[in-house]
Amino acid sequence: MAAPFSSKVLMLMLIVNIMMGEVHASDPFYLDVAKGVGYREQELQVAKGTNFASEVPNGVKWASFNGGTHIFFKSVKLNLTPAKNVVWLYSEELLQDIPCPPMTEEDIFNSQPAMGSISFRLPSITSLFNLPAESFDHLTKMNFIVTVHAPDEPSMNILSCPGDANPNCKITY
Repeated sequence: MAAPFSSKVLMLMLIVNIMMGEVHASDPFYLDVAKGVGYREQELQVAKGTNFASEVPNGVKWASFNGGTHIFFKSVKLNLTPAKNVVWLYSEELLQDIPCPPMTEEDIFNSQPAMGSISFRLPSITSLFNLPAESFDHLTKMNFIVTVHAPDEPSMNILSCPGDANPNCKITY
């Protein structure tokens, strides 16, 4: 007896997702789980060696207080319209969630949400908090946990790494 149409469609969807690298045999199916963040700068990868040699989402350990570090965020369930995905940073020092500025045209162009990745240029600390640089003179570094709010009408997917303070979703300024 042939399988019902709906099970054939589900099987086909699963095969396509596996082929695209979005689902692995060990992954739970359809969880709002992010893979993490990483460096997106080709020039930085070439200049700095193995620390930046791939686009594996293993966290961002060196972001500039002046902003401009180009990162990527890998996850399932991103909104297919890149600009609708909003990057949020949770400050471990200040215990505060902060929405980042909207994506630039370059960020939108470099993003591929259908393939599970968006690109984003990190803002400066002063523009993120809208405070003068002197407000941060007492800090030598700041740690943030990244989430992405991806609206998917009629709901909102909040995409985050599993586990508390997962290093794959951590950015250190």
